[in-house]
Amino acid sequence: MATQYFRKKDPCAEGSAICWIEMTGQEFYAFVNSAEAEGAVFYLHGR
Repeated sequence: MATQYFRKKDPCAEGSAICWIEMTGQEFYAFVNSAEAEGAVFYLHGR
C-alpha cells in the first residue's frame, strides 16, 4: 500500500469545516520545508 499524504486546507478549521488536501510525496516534502508549514505539527499515522 502506498503512503498517502494529507494536510488541512485551513489549519484553523475545526469539526465539519475541515477540508483535506491530498498531496504526492514530492508535494508534501516541499510543503513541509516551506515557510507556509512553519510552526505546523506533523505526525506519522499507521506506522
